[in-house]
Amino acid sequence: YGRTLAGDFVFDNRAIVEHQSLLSNLNKFDQVLMLPYWTEAAGAIDITSNQLQFKTTGFAKNIAIYSGQATISANQYCRFTMTVGVSFMECEFRYTDSSSPYYYVGGDLANNFIEWGRCPDIASSCSAISTGSVSVDDDDVWGITLSGTGNDTVVRAWRNPTGNTPDSATSWGGDATPDVEITTNPATPVDTGNYLGLGVYQDSEGSFDNFFGGDIPGLPEGSVKFR
Repeated sequence: YGRTLAGDFVFDNRAIVEHQSLLSNLNKFDQVLMLPYWTEAAGAIDITSNQLQFKTTGFAKNIAIYSGQATISANQYCRFTMTVGVSFMECEFRYTDSSSPYYYVGGDLANNFIEWGRCPDIASSCSAISTGSVSVDDDDVWGITLSGTGNDTVVRAWRNPTGNTPDSATSWGGDATPDVEITTNPATPVDTGNYLGLGVYQDSEGSFDNFFGGDIPGLPEGSVKFR
């Protein structure tokens, strides 16, 4: 235990066996910086100029899970900026662990659509549930809500919304008309999972900034929000 020069309390956990190899290796300093908040689930991720940068190319999975805070419910929102846009940039919803299914919602910059899909686990290929046509560009800000369960699950996406947090599942910054709304019934629903994340499929390195997420406000389960 100790304090920084600024007086902040710190806990030196280099002696903990599960952390020792990581925290004692200066070549893994980027992972040390990510450790309190982000977990590399697939691919290689770095933090560069305070932005989350995805390093693995070749259209392989790149997934970083925000492990600093869990949501209370499965009714979740995600907001992010595509600071360096690449082929497909997404938010992961209802993530539990590497062996559990989860949803993704992302934007295809080449083909201009938002896609909602399901992944059976972190290692397996994912399948699209449905898409909605909309312009998707570099430097876009996207706000996405995913609410309901089973065949009542609905995805809504706002391009360049006002504010960092939705008003509800159906409104963001006073705008009750999302740019995309997807109501297709998923063949195998994912109704649980309390973590969010970000991911890409890319041929060059892409990055995100200004991530916000949490429980959709105004729902009976209560809510948390984080960034």
